Amino acid sequence: MRQILFAVFSAVCGENPEHVWAPGGEALPCCERCTGLYAGALAAIVLRLWLRPRASGQSLRIHGLFLLQLGLFVFPWMPQGAVLRTISGGLFGFGVVAFLWPAVCAWLPAARVTTFGGMAYAMGLAGCLGLTPAIAEWGGKAGAFVLTGLVLAGAVALAALAGANVARCLIELLAIILDKKRPEFSQ
Repeated sequence: MRQILFAVFSAVCGENPEHVWAPGGEALPCCERCTGLYAGALAAIVLRLWLRPRASGQSLRIHGLFLLQLGLFVFPWMPQGAVLRTISGGLFGFGVVAFLWPAVCAWLPAARVTTFGGMAYAMGLAGCLGLTPAIAEWGGKAGAFVLTGLVLAGAVALAALAGANVARCLIELLAIILDKKRPEFSQ
């Protein structure tokens, strides 16, 4: 199973051996940044399903910064270690989900948004950014198993989210081609 995971993730990750977490001596199937990205994306999806935060202008600007911050860290402009690479990947994962999420809203039932939602979302973000590298550093073999599961689930969830966006685009394009009323998608 591990060989299959390494083969799959090698298509989307450079897997630089110097930048791969190895909790308990077990190398993860992707680099530290991708570990953060997939764990962050999974956490963001779970938080959005649970809390259903609205996409406000301020929220989108903050998540846009999460996307842009990666530019500072991808290139060797500043020194970075494993923890910083994982955190920058996690922030990027949250940013990607925020911008892909509206396609999913069209298929979810309406939910009541509470004031607790924003604070819970921020706490979930902080927890993800802190726990992911902590598990990688101190989790041992159990941590490697947990992180591998999170990475795999995050990659699948992110692929499903991208697929939902492709489906939404195709539905809207078909509506335009057929010259019918375009479907309404809630934000």
